[in-house]
Amino acid sequence: MGITRVAAPAGKPALRRTLRSSGFGTPEQNKLVERAAVRYVMRHYESKGWSAHDVSSKNHGYDLKCENYRQEHHVEVKGARGEGQRFALNARELKTWTNDKQFVGT
Repeated sequence: MGITRVAAPAGKPALRRTLRSSGFGTPEQNKLVERAAVRYVMRHYESKGWSAHDVSSKNHGYDLKCENYRQEHHVEVKGARGEGQRFALNARELKTWTNDKQFVGT
């Protein structure tokens, strides 16, 4: 099992992401967890007075477009289950994280 460490791009919070090449659930489980996580984050934004729209099918490199009267966030949602939760960013998500000043990961 390989482990890759990815440092946050310049100008982004100093976070470290540890990616593992195994240890994820089944594709069906992952889809359920991801959908639940997206719904949770949408409800969170909406409870704060934001509008939240699922744009995951448009391949922007993020899942939600959230707006209030003065800000817009492009939110990538990662859902994980179990202990030692890990997630992976695909190339489009990493590019968006690096270049999009409105990008927010959850």
